[in-house]
Amino acid sequence: MLLKYPRPRSGFAGTCSRPLLHGGVPQKVVIENNHFEQTRGIDLIADNTLLDLEARVLIAPAKLKPMISTKRLTLRLMSERFMQACLEKRVLEAERLLGANLSPEWFEEMGFLALRVKQLREDPEYVIWGPRAVVLEGEQRVIGHIGFHGKPNQPYLLEFVPDGIEFGYTIDEAYQRQGFAFEASVGLMRWAVLEQGIKRFVLSVSPGNAASQGLAAKLGFKKVGEHIDVEDGLEEVFGLTGDVLAKWFEVNV
Repeated sequence: MLLKYPRPRSGFAGTCSRPLLHGGVPQKVVIENNHFEQTRGIDLIADNTLLDLEARVLIAPAKLKPMISTKRLTLRLMSERFMQACLEKRVLEAERLLGANLSPEWFEEMGFLALRVKQLREDPEYVIWGPRAVVLEGEQRVIGHIGFHGKPNQPYLLEFVPDGIEFGYTIDEAYQRQGFAFEASVGLMRWAVLEQGIKRFVLSVSPGNAASQGLAAKLGFKKVGEHIDVEDGLEEVFGLTGDVLAKWFEVNV
């Protein structure tokens, strides 16, 4: 059983733009001791994380961060190969690609990975914002996932938080009420603010989800509207901007 915080939803996911192509010309960019190589797709080997894109697109290396570290966690960016291995229940391969152990709970809700694979194939630049496994470093075990539902400034967000970006998260039941969702959320938002220049965030929460409501309030989110999700029904939309971000990250936003 998983504690469901705001999760990917087909009815509130917006639309993905088409990939930016570069004429199909193979390119290679050196990144320190690792490599970012474009042939049929892109393979980036860094920090034991493999990212791959089955499209001809070149993304600025500085924008990619395979791992985001917090006090207790590592938020590891999922590659398309990893997600496909999970969808096909190839457990050992998935664990090898990610570099962490996966619990049985991980494979109980794979709908969000299928959606993310589809998004990545339609728009390879989504890889920067894609889902991340929440890894408990002391155990090298995946205890949940977190990530953005799309790129910044999606059309479906304009009426709520213009220039915003929506994210969601899930923590396994055995690791709930230990502050992991809060720690992962702050780590993800801090990366987005300090390295990507994001200034506005969005969460969508069911009115009956007390845990998510409480976490949104703790993070400083304020209700900005409501919408009807095709799967989950009524959801409240929360935004985080301005002075609250400055408090968390000590930057001018």
